[in-house]
Amino acid sequence: MQKVVHSQKILFERIKKIYNDNFHNKSNDNFYFCSYNFSVGYSLLKFYQNKLQFYLILKFFIKEIVSLFKINNYKILGKLDNENFKKAVVTWGNNSNISKDFFYDKYFNQKTSEHDDILWLVIFNGDENILKNKQIKNVIFIIEEKTNFFEKVKFLFHLFINFFSKETKNMENFLFYFSWHNAFKIKLENIFNKYLNINLQLLLLPFEGQPFQFRAIQIAKKATNNRVMVKGFIHSVPSYPSHLLYKKFYPDHLIVSSNDQFNFFKAYILPQSHKIELLPSARFYYQEEKDMYNKIFLPIEFYSESLILKKITSLLKNFLVNNDFSKYEVKNHPACYNSVKHIKLSNKINEIIKNNKNKVKTNLNKNSIFIGSTGSIVEALEVGVEVFHIAEDSTLEVYSDFIWDNVKVSEIEENLYKYSLTNKNKTLIFQKNKEIFNEYKKS
Repeated sequence: MQKVVHSQKILFERIKKIYNDNFHNKSNDNFYFCSYNFSVGYSLLKFYQNKLQFYLILKFFIKEIVSLFKINNYKILGKLDNENFKKAVVTWGNNSNISKDFFYDKYFNQKTSEHDDILWLVIFNGDENILKNKQIKNVIFIIEEKTNFFEKVKFLFHLFINFFSKETKNMENFLFYFSWHNAFKIKLENIFNKYLNINLQLLLLPFEGQPFQFRAIQIAKKATNNRVMVKGFIHSVPSYPSHLLYKKFYPDHLIVSSNDQFNFFKAYILPQSHKIELLPSARFYYQEEKDMYNKIFLPIEFYSESLILKKITSLLKNFLVNNDFSKYEVKNHPACYNSVKHIKLSNKINEIIKNNKNKVKTNLNKNSIFIGSTGSIVEALEVGVEVFHIAEDSTLEVYSDFIWDNVKVSEIEENLYKYSLTNKNKTLIFQKNKEIFNEYKKS
């Protein structure tokens, strides 16, 4: 494990230096070194670990350029009786969050109808038709609008002109400037300019360090002459938060729901005087452990099907020899139900389960297997589940004591780990009731 910790520290310092060197670069908000999102930032993290992985930069950069030819414009749907809101939330949603007369925010567990004093700007990843004939007050939906090919080429041409005439020239800035995340940020600017106006006193974000979020903060600060208070809620517990390092237009006030995160952000990420607050999670509430054990959880991204299948087989033969493996249920990631490679992997895991069914073996203990990068590991640990973790890239995926003081981890073989907690209710603090949101929205 010391090798993993050392690698995590070295990589983290490398990313911090890049952020610091580019702190006053006006395109600093483009930088998105996310350890679980398969984009150009991920490829750079792999490259910094091993120069032989340069091919990944080329692979993901080509993927980003293709995405720029596909990205559409965005429009708004919804009418406001009052546009002079003093509080605003910028969040995400889909079909499942829509009711007859309110939007249900899953990050804050709130109905918009119960907070008429807040403007909810919702980036909607769902069917536009479901919003028709809905009377949802104080909500503006940001929806993708089909754009013709000529407009897309024109947009990409302007990106090239702007970069080579105005932008700082270095490898990282070049790669991130021609990324989907930067294009998405640019596409939303006019909407933010319209609704994040001079009256705003509080801007609240389920904060993920995405480029569009930094641009929203920048626009709100400019519109209010820097009077607005920006709060960012770190709603998840990623193992390696390289995407959350401090840079220009960071939220003024961070809310975290983990003692481990609180201590790490204070020590490694935030300036000494920066405001950070430890509150129970607005997103997560305690659920019975039965909802999380006897499962195999697939991640949103993975790259080595063969490694995953090999490690599941190893777990079965070497570490779960007294368990009835047939009791396991494969759980696909909610965002990947239609992903061909996820369906293929799920079918192959189910075949392993089927071939190893043994009624003589005892029932499973309260354990589950997690694959790749996922914050659900911490949630499972907090409700008492014994966790096994298959890590494709240990540096980017493992919960080590470099960041997670309260997590005990043992490497049982290469790419395979077992976790437990030193103390409960420390690494993730569940909400006891939804009234905690009142603390979040204080300005």
